[in-house]
Amino acid sequence: MIKIESVHIKELRGIRDLTLNMTRGSFVISGQNGTGKSGVVDAIQFALTGEIGRLKGAGTGDLTLSDHGPHVEAKDYPDASAVSLTVYIPDLKKSATITRKIRKPKQAVITPNDPSVKAVFDEVAQHPEIILARREIIKFILTEAGQRSKEVQTLLKLDDIDQSRATLKTTENKLNTI
Repeated sequence: MIKIESVHIKELRGIRDLTLNMTRGSFVISGQNGTGKSGVVDAIQFALTGEIGRLKGAGTGDLTLSDHGPHVEAKDYPDASAVSLTVYIPDLKKSATITRKIRKPKQAVITPNDPSVKAVFDEVAQHPEIILARREIIKFILTEAGQRSKEVQTLLKLDDIDQSRATLKTTENKLNTI
């Protein structure tokens, strides 16, 4: 588990330069359409995973991170498009910062350069469920009830849960017959 302390967004999506201090608490992003709410969510996801979910998947066509990640006025300068996210890691009792640039999204700079801190960021990057954009939420709402649990299991990387559930049920049935 991590708690966001602050995020600094520079030339990403619709945001030119923005710093938000969350001070490890809960936060809400609100505003009129086109004011950058989704851009903040995209920036946090990008910092943590190196990806922006809204730019990939069904219905996104030929959108790419390198073409559509930078602010429109910084498109020719992908090194200018960056996000720095400072978090608190309660288990380690440490603050850490991860910085990513659009030009090299998989090459995060993490400070402090500590294996335990890097392991936390690696773990977070492996879990796409940390950020569900509106599109993913709507997908789950519209999915047929019978398929919804499978979609959620896939998202949470619990694809084998049905097999585990069947094994537990078989064991329960055997114990009840004794």
